[in-house]
Amino acid sequence: MADLTQKIAWLERSELFKGLDDSICTHMASTALSRHYAQRDVIFVAGDLIREVLLLTEGRAKLMRLSEEGAEVILRLCVPGEIVYPPALVPECVYHSTAETLRACQLLAWDARTFDAAQGRFRGLLSNAKSVLERRIRELERRHCEACTRKVSPRLALALLHLLEQIGHPVNGHVEIQLTRESLARMTATTPATVSRVLNTWEKIGILTLRREAIEVCNIPGLFALCESE
Repeated sequence: MADLTQKIAWLERSELFKGLDDSICTHMASTALSRHYAQRDVIFVAGDLIREVLLLTEGRAKLMRLSEEGAEVILRLCVPGEIVYPPALVPECVYHSTAETLRACQLLAWDARTFDAAQGRFRGLLSNAKSVLERRIRELERRHCEACTRKVSPRLALALLHLLEQIGHPVNGHVEIQLTRESLARMTATTPATVSRVLNTWEKIGILTLRREAIEVCNIPGLFALCESE
């Protein structure tokens, strides 16, 4: 169980609590409950009533939906410091996607009604919640536009560049993205076979190195150039 000091530290690094007074962070930390999920646990399911607001503090999770044909589409990867699902701006809302852990996760949780009352009390918290929701919408709009207008190669390059910013970390002088090719396919509206073919080609020309469940980007300028390829 995290103590109050640790909870406050997590809140201060979060997008949802950015710029808020210390007193607000202390109050919200004192009302947060700790949650733990093992790898591949389902946190919530599309259609469920939103009963909690969840802040990811350790691990990684994915938001996904199933197509009419039953294919999984990954809408977003969630990393520490992010709210797993934007807080509802109106009561009695339901989740429109399913959240599942990719690694063991630690989260802070607030009862949805309690959090809604806090948004009414602390206007900065409500403003931040709206900003989080707006950023998520813009991100989905961008990805939809890329899927509709870009061919596979530049679409994959753009996806990798965005992932470098979100989950990339230094390894051997390069930047590694810990993500399977199957997950990358589900994020970019293509197939694992196509992703593997394109990435294998890029590996041969020195853009990246493929690991079992990771992609090590060796040439970021080269990856930028691929964004404009046909």
